[in-house]
Order: sequence, then structure tokens, then C-alpha cells
Amino acid sequence: MKKDKEFIVFCHFSAIGKRIVRASSLEEAKKIVESDESVKFEEIFKLTEPCKVDEALLLKSNDKASDDREIVEFKNWGSE
Repeated sequence: MKKDKEFIVFCHFSAIGKRIVRASSLEEAKKIVESDESVKFEEIFKLTEPCKVDEALLLKSNDKASDDREIVEFKNWGSE
């Protein structure tokens, strides 16, 4: 199977990650991490469940007949 197309895939997932937080206590550190919507992690160790695709776009293809970008699959975010 030739892999001559490139896709942008947007997905959401659950993972175990490590984050360093400055706080005065462990409880404060937990509250900061649980309330912060930042996605900056020092390390992501593993995914805890498979990725769920929200949207996929055809980015590039070597097929001359298909030069335009097309939406391949789309789901509204938060629809599940």
C-alpha cells in the first residue's frame, strides 16, 4: 500500500503525564493542576485509552487529480 498522502488528524485522548508546579503545599499543587487548562506537560508517559478522531483533513497528495484539500472525516468536538 503506497503512502502518498498526508493528513492532519485532530484527536483527543487520555494520558498519564508529568507536570512540575510551584506551590506552597501538595494540596495547592493538586488544585493548580486540576483547575489549570494549560496543556504544557514536561513528559507524557503513556496513553490510557486509544485516541478518538475529531477531524481529519487531507493535507497533501501525490495524486494529480486531487489538488484541493478535502475534509475526510469530521465530528463536532464534545459530541460524545
